[in-house]
Amino acid sequence: MLVRLVPLLLLVVSRCSSSELRNEIRQWAEDFFLDCIFCMDYDDYKRMSIFGCTLKSTPTCKGNVCYMRQHKQGNYFLYTSGCLNLTQAQYDNIHGLIHLPNVAPDRESTNATQLCEVTNTINTCLCTNKFSCNNVSSVEPFTEYTIPIFTDVNFDEVAHFRYFLPDDPILESIQRTGPRDEYFLIKSVNHVSGTRVQTASGLLTLILLLMINVYIL
Repeated sequence: MLVRLVPLLLLVVSRCSSSELRNEIRQWAEDFFLDCIFCMDYDDYKRMSIFGCTLKSTPTCKGNVCYMRQHKQGNYFLYTSGCLNLTQAQYDNIHGLIHLPNVAPDRESTNATQLCEVTNTINTCLCTNKFSCNNVSSVEPFTEYTIPIFTDVNFDEVAHFRYFLPDDPILESIQRTGPRDEYFLIKSVNHVSGTRVQTASGLLTLILLLMINVYIL
Protein backbone atom coordinates (compact mmCIF):
# COMPACT_ATOMS: atom_id res chain seq x y z
CA MET A 1 0.00 0.00 0.00
CA LEU A 2 1.03 3.57 -0.49
CA VAL A 3 1.64 5.27 2.86
CA ARG A 4 0.83 8.95 2.89
CA LEU A 5 2.09 9.07 -0.65
CA VAL A 6 -0.69 9.98 -3.01
CA PRO A 7 -0.12 7.88 -6.17
CA LEU A 8 2.00 9.52 -8.76
CA LEU A 9 1.15 10.63 -12.20
CA LEU A 10 2.23 9.76 -15.78
CA LEU A 11 0.86 11.21 -19.07
CA VAL A 12 1.79 14.25 -21.19
CA VAL A 13 -0.37 16.80 -22.86
CA SER A 14 0.34 16.84 -26.57
CA ARG A 15 3.24 14.85 -27.99
CA CYS A 16 3.72 11.17 -28.64
CA SER A 17 6.87 9.10 -28.32
CA SER A 18 7.73 6.13 -30.47
CA SER A 19 6.39 3.80 -27.76
CA GLU A 20 3.62 4.19 -25.23
CA LEU A 21 4.06 3.09 -21.62
CA ARG A 22 0.70 1.40 -21.07
CA ASN A 23 -1.90 4.02 -20.14
CA GLU A 24 0.15 5.80 -17.52
CA ILE A 25 2.42 7.75 -19.86
CA ARG A 26 0.37 8.31 -22.94
CA GLN A 27 2.33 11.02 -24.67
CA TRP A 28 5.83 11.14 -23.20
CA ALA A 29 8.59 12.60 -25.36
CA GLU A 30 12.24 13.15 -24.52
CA ASP A 31 12.09 16.80 -25.58
CA PHE A 32 8.67 17.68 -24.15
CA PHE A 33 9.08 19.47 -20.82
CA LEU A 34 6.68 20.42 -18.08
CA ASP A 35 6.94 22.24 -14.77
CA CYS A 36 7.00 19.94 -11.75
CA ILE A 37 6.66 20.71 -8.06
CA PHE A 38 10.04 20.67 -6.28
CA CYS A 39 9.55 20.26 -2.53
CA MET A 40 10.54 18.23 0.50
CA ASP A 41 8.98 17.11 3.77
CA TYR A 42 11.61 15.86 6.20
CA ASP A 43 11.63 14.95 9.89
CA ASP A 44 14.55 13.29 11.65
CA TYR A 45 12.40 12.75 14.78
CA LYS A 46 15.00 14.63 16.81
CA ARG A 47 15.30 18.36 16.26
CA MET A 48 15.03 18.93 12.53
CA SER A 49 11.73 19.20 10.71
CA ILE A 50 10.79 20.90 7.44
CA PHE A 51 7.46 20.67 5.64
CA GLY A 52 7.56 22.52 2.34
CA CYS A 53 5.15 20.44 0.27
CA THR A 54 2.08 21.77 2.06
CA LEU A 55 2.77 25.41 1.20
CA LYS A 56 0.59 27.16 -1.36
CA SER A 57 3.59 28.36 -3.37
CA THR A 58 6.39 25.88 -3.93
CA PRO A 59 9.48 25.97 -6.16
CA THR A 60 9.26 24.21 -9.50
CA CYS A 61 11.71 22.40 -11.74
CA LYS A 62 11.47 21.52 -15.41
CA GLY A 63 11.73 17.99 -16.78
CA ASN A 64 10.02 15.51 -19.06
CA VAL A 65 8.65 13.52 -16.10
CA CYS A 66 7.48 14.55 -12.62
CA TYR A 67 7.87 12.27 -9.60
CA MET A 68 6.77 11.83 -5.99
CA ARG A 69 8.71 9.70 -3.53
CA GLN A 70 8.18 8.61 0.07
CA HIS A 71 10.68 6.75 2.22
CA LYS A 72 9.38 4.27 4.78
CA GLN A 73 12.01 4.25 7.51
CA GLY A 74 11.73 4.09 11.28
CA ASN A 75 14.41 6.68 12.05
CA TYR A 76 13.28 9.49 9.72
CA PHE A 77 10.45 10.63 7.48
CA LEU A 78 11.24 11.86 3.98
CA TYR A 79 8.93 12.79 1.12
CA THR A 80 10.09 14.55 -2.04
CA SER A 81 8.50 15.84 -5.21
CA GLY A 82 10.70 16.68 -8.18
CA CYS A 83 11.44 16.28 -11.87
CA LEU A 84 13.45 13.98 -14.10
CA ASN A 85 14.83 14.17 -17.60
CA LEU A 86 14.51 10.58 -18.75
CA THR A 87 16.39 9.52 -21.84
CA GLN A 88 14.71 7.38 -24.47
CA ALA A 89 16.83 4.46 -23.23
CA GLN A 90 15.61 4.90 -19.64
CA TYR A 91 12.02 5.19 -20.81
CA ASP A 92 12.36 2.06 -22.92
CA ASN A 93 13.94 0.22 -19.97
CA ILE A 94 10.87 0.91 -17.80
CA HIS A 95 8.64 -0.09 -20.70
CA GLY A 96 10.55 -3.34 -21.10
CA LEU A 97 10.44 -4.25 -17.40
CA ILE A 98 6.68 -3.88 -17.00
CA HIS A 99 6.00 -5.81 -20.21
CA LEU A 100 8.03 -8.89 -19.30
CA PRO A 101 5.92 -12.07 -19.68
CA ASN A 102 5.97 -12.87 -15.95
CA VAL A 103 5.32 -9.31 -14.72
CA ALA A 104 1.87 -7.97 -13.90
CA PRO A 105 0.72 -4.95 -11.88
CA ASP A 106 -0.42 -5.56 -8.32
CA ARG A 107 -3.01 -2.85 -8.71
CA GLU A 108 -4.23 -1.41 -11.98
CA SER A 109 -6.58 1.34 -13.14
CA THR A 110 -7.74 1.56 -16.75
CA ASN A 111 -7.53 5.36 -16.69
CA ALA A 112 -4.38 5.61 -14.56
CA THR A 113 -2.26 8.73 -14.87
CA GLN A 114 0.45 7.54 -12.47
CA LEU A 115 2.94 4.69 -12.62
CA CYS A 116 4.09 3.56 -9.17
CA GLU A 117 6.78 1.32 -7.73
CA VAL A 118 6.03 0.21 -4.17
CA THR A 119 8.72 -1.58 -2.16
CA ASN A 120 9.33 -2.24 1.53
CA THR A 121 11.36 0.95 1.90
CA ILE A 122 10.24 3.41 -0.79
CA ASN A 123 7.10 4.37 -2.71
CA THR A 124 7.75 6.12 -6.03
CA CYS A 125 5.33 7.40 -8.64
CA LEU A 126 5.92 9.12 -11.99
CA CYS A 127 3.54 11.31 -13.98
CA THR A 128 3.46 13.45 -17.11
CA ASN A 129 -0.22 14.24 -17.67
CA LYS A 130 -0.14 17.92 -16.70
CA PHE A 131 1.99 20.65 -15.17
CA SER A 132 2.54 20.13 -11.42
CA CYS A 133 1.02 16.66 -11.67
CA ASN A 134 3.21 15.58 -8.72
CA ASN A 135 1.03 17.36 -6.16
CA VAL A 136 0.82 15.39 -2.91
CA SER A 137 -2.71 16.72 -2.40
CA SER A 138 -4.00 15.25 -5.66
CA VAL A 139 -5.84 11.95 -5.74
CA GLU A 140 -5.31 10.35 -9.14
CA PRO A 141 -5.83 6.81 -10.49
CA PHE A 142 -2.62 4.78 -10.57
CA THR A 143 -1.04 1.50 -11.57
CA GLU A 144 1.17 -0.12 -8.94
CA TYR A 145 4.01 -2.62 -9.15
CA THR A 146 5.71 -4.15 -6.11
CA ILE A 147 8.88 -5.01 -8.00
CA PRO A 148 11.66 -2.58 -8.99
CA ILE A 149 10.71 -0.95 -12.30
CA PHE A 150 12.72 2.28 -12.00
CA THR A 151 16.08 0.55 -11.68
CA ASP A 152 17.87 2.78 -14.19
CA VAL A 153 16.65 6.12 -12.79
CA ASN A 154 18.67 8.42 -10.52
CA PHE A 155 16.26 10.51 -8.45
CA ASP A 156 19.12 12.53 -6.86
CA GLU A 157 17.09 13.51 -3.80
CA VAL A 158 20.17 15.05 -2.23
CA ALA A 159 19.34 17.98 -4.50
CA HIS A 160 16.45 18.75 -2.16
CA PHE A 161 18.80 18.96 0.82
CA ARG A 162 21.22 21.12 -1.15
CA TYR A 163 18.40 23.48 -2.05
CA PHE A 164 16.37 23.64 1.18
CA LEU A 165 19.01 22.82 3.84
CA PRO A 166 22.37 23.80 2.31
CA ASP A 167 24.04 24.41 5.68
CA ASP A 168 22.64 21.46 7.56
CA PRO A 169 25.20 18.99 8.99
CA ILE A 170 23.39 16.05 7.37
CA LEU A 171 24.32 17.32 3.90
CA GLU A 172 27.92 18.06 4.88
CA SER A 173 28.30 14.57 6.34
CA ILE A 174 26.84 12.87 3.27
CA GLN A 175 29.08 14.75 0.86
CA ARG A 176 32.15 14.12 3.02
CA THR A 177 31.74 10.44 3.91
CA GLY A 178 29.46 9.23 1.15
CA PRO A 179 25.88 7.94 1.21
CA ARG A 180 24.71 5.79 4.09
CA ASP A 181 21.09 5.42 3.05
CA GLU A 182 19.47 4.28 -0.16
CA TYR A 183 18.06 7.70 -0.99
CA PHE A 184 21.49 9.33 -0.85
CA LEU A 185 22.74 7.82 -4.10
CA ILE A 186 24.76 10.79 -5.33
CA LYS A 187 25.77 10.64 -8.97
CA SER A 188 26.16 14.38 -9.25
CA VAL A 189 26.21 16.81 -6.34
CA ASN A 190 26.10 19.95 -8.43
CA HIS A 191 22.80 19.85 -10.27
CA VAL A 192 19.14 19.13 -9.79
CA SER A 193 17.78 16.07 -11.59
CA GLY A 194 15.51 18.26 -13.67
CA THR A 195 16.58 21.33 -15.58
CA ARG A 196 16.06 24.48 -13.58
CA VAL A 197 14.72 25.17 -10.11
CA GLN A 198 12.70 28.33 -9.80
CA THR A 199 11.83 29.85 -6.44
CA ALA A 200 8.11 30.50 -6.30
CA SER A 201 8.60 33.57 -4.14
CA GLY A 202 11.19 35.10 -1.88
CA LEU A 203 8.74 34.59 0.95
CA LEU A 204 9.01 30.82 0.62
CA THR A 205 12.64 30.66 1.73
CA LEU A 206 11.88 32.92 4.69
CA ILE A 207 8.93 30.75 5.73
CA LEU A 208 11.00 27.57 5.54
CA LEU A 209 13.81 29.08 7.58
CA LEU A 210 11.37 30.31 10.20
CA MET A 211 9.76 26.86 10.40
CA ILE A 212 13.15 25.24 10.96
CA ASN A 213 14.30 27.79 13.56
CA VAL A 214 11.06 27.63 15.51
CA TYR A 215 11.19 23.86 15.60
CA ILE A 216 14.81 23.79 16.77
CA LEU A 217 14.16 26.38 19.48
